Amino acid sequence: MKEFIDYYAIFGIPPTASVEEIKKAYRKLAIKYHPDRNSGLSEAEKKALESKLKEINKIKDILLNPETKKEYDREYFAHQSTAEQLKAEQEKLAREAQRMRQEQEQRAKQYAEEQRARAEQARKYRQAGYQDNGYREYGSEHTPTSESVWTEPQEQYEMPTDTNNDHYYTERSFYSRQGVYRRQKRGVFFTVTGLLVVLVGYNIIPSLFTPQPTVNDTTDITTEIEDPTITAIRYYTVGTGDTLSELAEDANCTQEEIEDRNNLGKILYSGQEIEIPYHIPQSELAEYTTSDIYNQGQSLEDFATIHETTVDSIISLNEDTIIETDEGYAILSDTLQVPTFQPYNYESTRTK
Repeated sequence: MKEFIDYYAIFGIPPTASVEEIKKAYRKLAIKYHPDRNSGLSEAEKKALESKLKEINKIKDILLNPETKKEYDREYFAHQSTAEQLKAEQEKLAREAQRMRQEQEQRAKQYAEEQRARAEQARKYRQAGYQDNGYREYGSEHTPTSESVWTEPQEQYEMPTDTNNDHYYTERSFYSRQGVYRRQKRGVFFTVTGLLVVLVGYNIIPSLFTPQPTVNDTTDITTEIEDPTITAIRYYTVGTGDTLSELAEDANCTQEEIEDRNNLGKILYSGQEIEIPYHIPQSELAEYTTSDIYNQGQSLEDFATIHETTVDSIISLNEDTIIETDEGYAILSDTLQVPTFQPYNYESTRTK
């Protein structure tokens, strides 16, 4: 029996993926397995990569052809029916295990609450017994008097009203003069600290010491002449720890440009495929591009895919050597300029 190969799993896409999503997955795999992008390999390893690349090209041709894709989908869904039944059973078992874990957690939580309630009740009993019977005067062992007998706590516990009786006011007593004084000082400290945090947070205190500009101040305004830029699009896979602000800073673009181009929110996910517009000033092209040999038998789309960019980006960097014809593109040189996508250096721009 012929072994079934899941083309969608290899490309990492669902069966309902669009043509653009299939092409994007193909570009990612072509870059990963292209021999030119993996230097230092043995001949056996290079042949293995070439074999893998041929398989990827075959899968791309099948999935991009409506007829062959339709025939493959019939075989795919027939194979998936059995897998879905097994998956349903596994999900049922997982739900049952989750229910049992939730019940155990609920019982543990209820037991912990009961323990806390017992501890709180015991604390109230101890407080009530010590408060009703008192302590020995300060200087003794701070233990209940020998005459004190444990009494059940009343519904309400009242503080002793005889403030002149030191019998009730030891250093450890909650209602002692020293304890009240310490709590008052602590309350004043936290109040002042909180007020200072609020004032600094709202930039009130720093503004009192910062000289404010007067209405009559005049400043010289110089108009900078912007350097024309060329935009190169980069196909990028989001890594762990990447942030939208850092990617925009490296590409000399804004976060909004990346969000609008990829229909993103404010959160990036590891492994997500996005397109980043790199704005390269024309006066700095030599710093952010390099030359690479172009094989005349190679398509311009494959050449751009290897360099993680688009055909339009390659054309914009090689307007003098790439001519668009009725049959495609005519390449007039054996070498083409390609973007390096290195982070933009803002310091060098300021020094110019």
